[in-house]
Amino acid sequence: MLLITMADEHILKIETHIPVNFTCATGTTIEKGAMCKMTDGMVAIKSDGDTDIVAGVVQSEKLAAETSQNSVSIYEGGYFTAVAGVAGVTFGKALITDSSTSSENRLVDADV
Repeated sequence: MLLITMADEHILKIETHIPVNFTCATGTTIEKGAMCKMTDGMVAIKSDGDTDIVAGVVQSEKLAAETSQNSVSIYEGGYFTAVAGVAGVTFGKALITDSSTSSENRLVDADV
């Protein structure tokens, strides 16, 4: 059996919240375990920049070919394994994305 995973994929370990449906563009592909950034109107957009505010983690993959589907389920809470960015993370601190030194799915401490 061949298992291919996305780079720096977030993996759910303990489900503490049920996923919430977010709207997304019909022609969009969003991989399972991808980090989505906070947007206005609960629209799912993959994190793609440095210091994006984390909205949550995608529960199951949504393919662009699925033209009848315009939503994706996102976990806004839970326990996940994730990869820290170059600067690392501190237990209990707020998190943001770290795409300037890592992939967009890596996390660092937020400047709050």
